[in-house]
Amino acid sequence: MDKVKGSLTAMKSLQLTDKAPQLDEASKELLSTKEFLAVLLKYTVEEYADMSYQEIAACIETVDVGEVDVAPGKTNAGRIDGGNTESAVMNERLVKFDVFFKSANPQLSNDEKTYFLRINIEPQNNYRPGYPLEKRGVFYLSRMISSQLPAPTNDAEDYNGLEKSYTIWICRDRIPEGLRNTISVFEFTNTWNNKDIVLDKSTYGLMTMVIVRLGDPDGDTDEDVFRILNALLYPRDAESYKVLGEYIDFSELLERRTTNMMGLGESVFYEGVERGIEQGLEQGLEQGEVLTEVRQIRKKVSKNLSPEAIAAALELDEGYVLALIHMMDEHPGSSERQIANLFVNAEGIGAQVQKR
Repeated sequence: MDKVKGSLTAMKSLQLTDKAPQLDEASKELLSTKEFLAVLLKYTVEEYADMSYQEIAACIETVDVGEVDVAPGKTNAGRIDGGNTESAVMNERLVKFDVFFKSANPQLSNDEKTYFLRINIEPQNNYRPGYPLEKRGVFYLSRMISSQLPAPTNDAEDYNGLEKSYTIWICRDRIPEGLRNTISVFEFTNTWNNKDIVLDKSTYGLMTMVIVRLGDPDGDTDEDVFRILNALLYPRDAESYKVLGEYIDFSELLERRTTNMMGLGESVFYEGVERGIEQGLEQGLEQGEVLTEVRQIRKKVSKNLSPEAIAAALELDEGYVLALIHMMDEHPGSSERQIANLFVNAEGIGAQVQKR
């Protein structure tokens, strides 16, 4: 599988948001690291659809690691250098973009000049805030375009320099059931001509809005963008880290701890991360297996089959089936994934009832 090389910044952002990530400062921390953005952009920005995660990550503008102070108007090492994230005009409302950056446009750039895309990422905890998010997205796009010209102009070169803008909204909660794990794309496009003509889209297609709706972290989906966003933006367990490991490669960082070029503090940090990854993968595999069995057992319980009949049908130990059913009864409001996690943590890796 295509992977992007993981950085220390990405690793630390996972560590900082590990306990209970919410779509506020924690999500901005995660969504301002190029590794996670690369996966998101591949499936939401058409210019990157045919590129690898690593190639996309290389397009994103970043600051030099260790050379930028943490201060207003500046950024942490390895994060997106978005410049000023505020857009203000006298007597108009101040707008703050959650994440804003420029990224090279591979379709227009050449050896002589790099053309950019302007991209805004807006994580939203509430899909229904009391107004249509689409209207707010259109407002943000309009500001992203107009802010490229600081004053009214008749200079043709100024208009030629306008860069395409994207606003990408990632909504986590209060998603209607039929819309969960869906993506919608809205574009400024040419809809009708009185004659059969073809116009150059690059001259007018300067605004695209993408709405990504999550809402079902336990749902079955093979789509990469939902897998990684669900793993990032909901409280994480070992299975989440197993999923993230399919997209982000931290092996080079872990190998660095064995060199003499690393300080003691860094070495200790990497050793802790390596243990966490190993334990997470082991526990993730166990939880994934148990999750499958929980789903199978719950379906058969709904058909009023006895534990003995379920055990026979699934070729599992009856005591193991009874233990899982008991866990479901004790936590009736929990999801299947939560039941699996609770069961694994309660029993201990390798210490569960013999299954077969």
